[in-house]
Amino acid sequence: MKQLIIVRHAKTNIDAPTDFERTLTEKGHKEADEMAQKLLHENIKLDAIISSNALRALSTAKHFLKAYQHNGMLLNQSIIEAPELYNADVSTFFEVVEGLDDNIQSIALFSHNTGISEFAYKCSNYRNDIVPLPTCGMVGIQVNTKSWQHFGTAAKQFLFFLAPQKN
Repeated sequence: MKQLIIVRHAKTNIDAPTDFERTLTEKGHKEADEMAQKLLHENIKLDAIISSNALRALSTAKHFLKAYQHNGMLLNQSIIEAPELYNADVSTFFEVVEGLDDNIQSIALFSHNTGISEFAYKCSNYRNDIVPLPTCGMVGIQVNTKSWQHFGTAAKQFLFFLAPQKN
């Protein structure tokens, strides 16, 4: 069995020079810290964190990295950057996951809408209550496979949907 945690980036500023350079708002930083703690509370150990290389996704992933390092629940001590996850379509998400090393049992994947919502929707067996995935929303999926290579065809079980508290 493998575990995939799908995470949309936290709340961002819209006044960046480019979409790629959008930064997290103060609320976004709080959301990322809150959601990292919620995931830790679920007692989910991560072997790795993979993220789009856009600033907002990487910044969100760094909050999770810090929280997981502090609690000793992360095997890989750095974020794996996947530039192809920026503005990715669903098929790209599947390709990235299918290319993961089989030594990785549990991974958190950080990216953007609309692709991340569509990917979460498909992996959760088409649950309407998770789309569109809110900023810093997370979906946990258990994958019945020994190899990530078979992710696309493997049976998937929805584990949870978590979202930041609305303020």
